[in-house]
Amino acid sequence: MRPFLNVSARAAFTPRIAISTLSAFAPLAEMRQDAAHAATRREHAAALVLALERAWDDDWYLRAYFDDSTPLGSHTDAECGIDSIAQSWAVLSGVAMPERAKQAMQSVERELVSATDGLVLVLAPPFDQTPLDPGYIRGYPPGLRENGGQYSHAATWVVMATRPTGCSPASTRSTTR
Repeated sequence: MRPFLNVSARAAFTPRIAISTLSAFAPLAEMRQDAAHAATRREHAAALVLALERAWDDDWYLRAYFDDSTPLGSHTDAECGIDSIAQSWAVLSGVAMPERAKQAMQSVERELVSATDGLVLVLAPPFDQTPLDPGYIRGYPPGLRENGGQYSHAATWVVMATRPTGCSPASTRSTTR
């Protein structure tokens, strides 16, 4: 297994989780009569929203950027062309524009849900030969766990994200087999 150290990729979905958290804490700060803290949280969340919309890649959101700004999870990538977590959290955070949210989840259904196998893959195609180093994830064989297999929390987030977008319930059927 490869360590987390010295990895030069920055996830585009992690800030979406931060947006959800910041947005949830702002009203709590207001309840405590701390308007300054609430305003700071909302401003930080808004700045992240603007920055993350640049991660749109025609049909879905990118997974990450390497330190040199090379994108990861692009439709042009031979490996990790699409990642379900980035799509799910774009929806679950409530910050994706509605048309992009729907398109992202339709892309997940098309590219990552296998009703035949009863799987919702976390990403595809898996990492195998790329010269880029996405970190520990490449330590798993292609198609296993985070490296292009079904990963339970990611599959659950896909199911959760299909409802607000009105997308096909194929992912729900796949995870209940």
